[in-house]
Amino acid sequence: MLVALSLAEFFSAYPTTGGLYFWVSRLATADWVPLACWVTGWFFANMLGIAFIVFVGLALTKPLASGDFVFTQFYNGSGFGSNIFAFLLVILQSQYTLSGYDNAAHMSEEIKTLKVDLHLVSLSNAISGFVFLVAISFMVTNFDRQMLSENAMQPQMVQVFYDGIGPTWSMVFLVFVVISIFFCGSALLLGSSRIVYAFARDGAIPFSKQLHSLNNRTQSSINAVRTNVLVAGIVVILHVIDSTAYKAIVSVNIIGSQMSYLVPVFLHITTSRTKFVPGPFNLGKFSITCGVIANKEQYTIIQVA
Repeated sequence: MLVALSLAEFFSAYPTTGGLYFWVSRLATADWVPLACWVTGWFFANMLGIAFIVFVGLALTKPLASGDFVFTQFYNGSGFGSNIFAFLLVILQSQYTLSGYDNAAHMSEEIKTLKVDLHLVSLSNAISGFVFLVAISFMVTNFDRQMLSENAMQPQMVQVFYDGIGPTWSMVFLVFVVISIFFCGSALLLGSSRIVYAFARDGAIPFSKQLHSLNNRTQSSINAVRTNVLVAGIVVILHVIDSTAYKAIVSVNIIGSQMSYLVPVFLHITTSRTKFVPGPFNLGKFSITCGVIANKEQYTIIQVA
C-alpha cells in the first residue's frame, strides 16, 4: 500500500508513457539518469471479477473464518526456523496481486480527455489486491484439509471455493479468475509495449527507429507490441524445453518488478527531495516518511528473492 501511495505521487506529477522509466529520468541527478532509467527500465474487468468473488464468496461461505484466524494466526511450513523469513517468503507469493501500480501511466498519453485522476487507478491496484487476499482468507473453513492436505485441489484456492460455495459457483468463480488473468496479461502487454516505445523514443535500445514508429491507421506502437509478444512466445517455448529455466525466468520477474518500484522511490527520498514538484495528488509532509518505509519493504523483498 505504501509503495502504491509513493508511486501515485509520481503518476500525478508525471502522467507520461514510460511510467517508472520516465519518472526515474526526472528524479535522478543528471549524471545518473541513463543508468537509473536502464535499471528501472487490466483494470475494469479485473475489478468486476474481484468484487464478484469477494461479495458472493463471503455471502455463501458458511461459516466464515474468524478475524483472529485471518489476521493473527501464523503457520510456518517453509522448513526455515525463522518466522520472519517465512513471512517474507509468503509476501513473494502474493506479489502477483500486489503489483502493476504503474500500468495506467503507460496509457496516459493516449487518453485525450482525462475525466478521472489516473493516480487513483494506481492506488486501486493495491487496495483491490489486498481486499481479494483478505476475502479468500475469510473463506478458508478448514486450514489443515484445504491448505496442508496432499489430497487438496491445486491450487488450494480452488479447494477453498469448492468447499465454501459448491462446484457450480466454483466454476463461475474460476471463469472470472481466467478472465482476470487474460485482462491482466493484456494490461501487462500494453504496459510493457509502451515501455519499449518509450525506450525507443529516446534511442535507448536497438532498432529504436522501427520500435518508435506508429501505425498509420491505429496511431499506436504496433511494432513494440509485436516485439513483446515475440519475446513472451520465446519464454513460453522455454517452458516446453526446460521447465526449470522457465520458472527461473518467471521468478526473476519478482526481483525486477520490485527493483523498478524501489528506484524512483529511493531517488525521491534522496537526490530529488528538493527538486521534485508534486502533482495534484501528493502525500504532503508524509511523502518522505512513506517513501522510506516503502523503500525498506521493497529492499527486503528483493533480498529475500
